[in-house]
Amino acid sequence: MSWSDDLERLATERGTALVGYAYVLCGDVRQAEDLVQDALVKVYSRLRGPGVPAARPASGMRTILLDGRGTTHTEAYVRRTVLNLYLDGWRTDSGSRSRAT
Repeated sequence: MSWSDDLERLATERGTALVGYAYVLCGDVRQAEDLVQDALVKVYSRLRGPGVPAARPASGMRTILLDGRGTTHTEAYVRRTVLNLYLDGWRTDSGSRSRAT
């Protein structure tokens, strides 16, 4: 299964659950959908299957090689990325509020 097939399967089969998870974090459907989309882009821009020549990653970015076991945990990577993106946004917002007061 290629990474694009894996992405399509994940979005089709687990997309609603991923948006639900993001909604629990942020409380807004549109923001939850944006978080999931950003997480999918972030995760799948770093994943590549075996046999695919390694592109030179941007500074600080790692490429994760998928083997047969790694693809079964893709949803967990996406969920963790959703959480990280939400927390990054929360930290940025709370930091700007504290500086404004």
